[in-house]
Amino acid sequence: MFYSRFSRILLLTLAVVYAVPARGDLVASKAQRIFFTLAAFRLSSASESIRSQMLELVAEGKLAEAAALATTQRTFFEKTIRHWAMKKTNGDSSPYGILNDFAATVIGHTRDNGDFRELLYGNFTYYASPSIARVTQVQNGNGVRAHSSENNLHYLDLDNRKNLFVELVRATSQYPNGVRFNTGSTENPTPFEQAPTSETAGLLTSRAFINAAGLGGTNRRFIKYVFQIFLGMTLDEVGDAFALDHRVRRDVDRFPGGDMNLYNSKCRFCHGGMDALAGAFAKWNFDRTRVSYRTGSGVQTKYNQNNTVFPDGARTNDSSWENLWLNGPIGWNPAEPLSGLGAREFGRMIAYGDRLPVATAMSVFEYLCKRRPNSEGADAAELAVATKAFEQANYNLRVLFENVAILTSCTGL
Repeated sequence: MFYSRFSRILLLTLAVVYAVPARGDLVASKAQRIFFTLAAFRLSSASESIRSQMLELVAEGKLAEAAALATTQRTFFEKTIRHWAMKKTNGDSSPYGILNDFAATVIGHTRDNGDFRELLYGNFTYYASPSIARVTQVQNGNGVRAHSSENNLHYLDLDNRKNLFVELVRATSQYPNGVRFNTGSTENPTPFEQAPTSETAGLLTSRAFINAAGLGGTNRRFIKYVFQIFLGMTLDEVGDAFALDHRVRRDVDRFPGGDMNLYNSKCRFCHGGMDALAGAFAKWNFDRTRVSYRTGSGVQTKYNQNNTVFPDGARTNDSSWENLWLNGPIGWNPAEPLSGLGAREFGRMIAYGDRLPVATAMSVFEYLCKRRPNSEGADAAELAVATKAFEQANYNLRVLFENVAILTSCTGL
């Protein structure tokens, strides 16, 4: 009896001892998890200095400082930020693919601790440092082909050099070598020109985004993708069946199947607000492989196509836009106009609304934590704190990644 009872106690004691790792193991596990989540490689492969600092910070409970140390690694920008940005250029799907101007600009702006909101309205891009020779054909890895609105070869060459952290620099215009101007349907053979600042809007008028949203179609995809990618919302979530429809274009039937009620209950729900906003991109088009800009006072012809479907509908004459989705789930900033001219003013309205920081935090959580956050409970509470810190850090994306990486609901730390 005695030995049986003693054996049970011994077995239970051993089980507890082996089930609970030593404190040093817990520290090492936390340090490794934070570092790998952000820097995208194992802590054991880092320098001795980084390893010891990470372990010391975690042992002292300074998880935020440990996360900040992890983001000093160039791989945080060249892998983590890059893959997060690439998912957005691919419609929130694959994080892989050849570098493009959209992803390069997110990487560079984050490295430079820029305000994330500026990415939606600034007249700038990131490209290869001018110190790197521009060549017509790369040989033995030397040089890069010139930045162009007509192809992605510049970013392909830059990508192949595998030195983005050092070689990316900010250009003070969206397209350093200009874009093709057109008169609506035919290309202008004159040299490339700079689009007006009022019509450029950072990522929203990047070549990669215009390719995704402006190839064919009617440019309504711009609005769909802006809300989906940057605000994390579908048009079904922001649409309003009671919104005014005076901006709905002539290619939308008001009596589909002979039933006006169907238009009012379904078509108007999205088109009322979407068509009113889509004018912001009326100057832009993606023609085969190149970005083109409509010069003068006109707009791209796609905006007024199929105009006999409902001749009394709205005609698009310029790049004016108007926000008619005022009663939905997004809180718009009263300091920003709710109507304007061109993509830049539209981008500012999106950037300064209350949804952008929330959606960005949710997107970072989903990327780092490999799942969508729950709308209630620990996920929601912790993510709200991380979102607030993001805002207080002047919308520094790097800080947001650091804070999300140490959330208990994300990594279990």
